Amino acid sequence: MKKYLTVFALILSLFIISGCGSKKDKVETLSCKYVIEENTMVYEYTYKNDEIESMKETDNLVLNVSEDEYDEYVDIIEETLKNAYDKEGIEFKITRNENKKNIKIEITAYPDKIADEDKEELIVHDKNIDDMKDYLEDQEFVCTIK
Repeated sequence: MKKYLTVFALILSLFIISGCGSKKDKVETLSCKYVIEENTMVYEYTYKNDEIESMKETDNLVLNVSEDEYDEYVDIIEETLKNAYDKEGIEFKITRNENKKNIKIEITAYPDKIADEDKEELIVHDKNIDDMKDYLEDQEFVCTIK
């Protein structure tokens, strides 16, 4: 009997040490940045177990318009984004800058909450993390995986 308990304890120890019986989710983030003149685009893709969980785009743009045209121009951008991205699973926000020169656009998407027909509008939503990195680097983004 003592021999069986010893074997059982040894097997149990191996399971605990090796991590068998508990599966941890693998979470990775792909961060890519593109800068042209004073404008910056940052993409962040979060992958969980090699499936894309969320995508976030942040654009900081300098608008070359007069102060009088600024609000009208930003209203047009906001309306365009609303028409394109006002869908289930997509959030967007525009932040106006008090100096009336810059805007910040943030778009966050959760592919598992987006209708299949709307996924067509998302940029390459079905690529794995390495393929997405290669795709964006081909477009001159600088990318890192964490």
